[in-house]
Amino acid sequence: MKVVIIGAAGRMGGWLSRHFAKLGDRVVLYDTREDEARMLARQIKQKATDDLRSALRGADAIFVSVPIEATTSVLRGLADHLSANQIVGEVSSLKSETARALVSLRGRCSTLLSLHPLFGPGIRTLKRKRIVWVPQTDPKQEEAVARRLFPGATFVRATVEEHDRMMAITLGLTHFVNAVFARIVEEEEVENLREFGGTSFALQLMVAQTVLRDNASLLASIQLGNRYGPEYVERFLTEATRLARLTKSDRKGTEQFFESVRERMRGDPKFELSYRKAYSLLESLLDA
Repeated sequence: MKVVIIGAAGRMGGWLSRHFAKLGDRVVLYDTREDEARMLARQIKQKATDDLRSALRGADAIFVSVPIEATTSVLRGLADHLSANQIVGEVSSLKSETARALVSLRGRCSTLLSLHPLFGPGIRTLKRKRIVWVPQTDPKQEEAVARRLFPGATFVRATVEEHDRMMAITLGLTHFVNAVFARIVEEEEVENLREFGGTSFALQLMVAQTVLRDNASLLASIQLGNRYGPEYVERFLTEATRLARLTKSDRKGTEQFFESVRERMRGDPKFELSYRKAYSLLESLLDA
């Protein structure tokens, strides 16, 4: 199978390129950062090109992995260069706009795939890794194709609205909280903090630094581009302000705040398991 990756020099574009190369497919890498795309192509023994129109001819699958703001225009730009038997997919972290652009290609290719891998490019295997799949025109066919292209992955089905609302919390709010945490921490001596920090701090610092490894443009896009994001940020700020007021002088109110949150969280079947897993994870990392 011939697979064209548009945006191959990016982190996820690079992962897609490696993934399909490992599957034995013929991969053509395209990116405006030509030197980086060619370097990766040499590493995985595939081909890079600066002629996208030519690369699209005879392609079995085309994946768009470019910045969120560019995904829509890139998808629409494919319209006149597709053939009826091709698969066209995108892996954007937000779907409201990109899904509409993808659907505009209906009838110009065989299968439309709107996917969002819930993992970073550092993974070694797709086993137990989740990919959100947003059906477009033919759910049964799309699911079958997606499972064939990403064997071993677990697929989570979602509507466009459901996907973006969930991402407003699992990505947007998570990034927001960790960025603020990191802003405070970076004003201190991080190594000194590590010496004094316990399990919770060590894990929180690790998460914050992992988040901040992402491109600043991507992090900003996730904050600014998700229409559901401001709702959850405002709710976070409201609760943070409430707790801050309580901690000034109201011990009983502060205890009640924590107890109320804890009782609600205890409704999660994995609540108790999280404690054991956190210690197990940290111990394994310290032993590595």
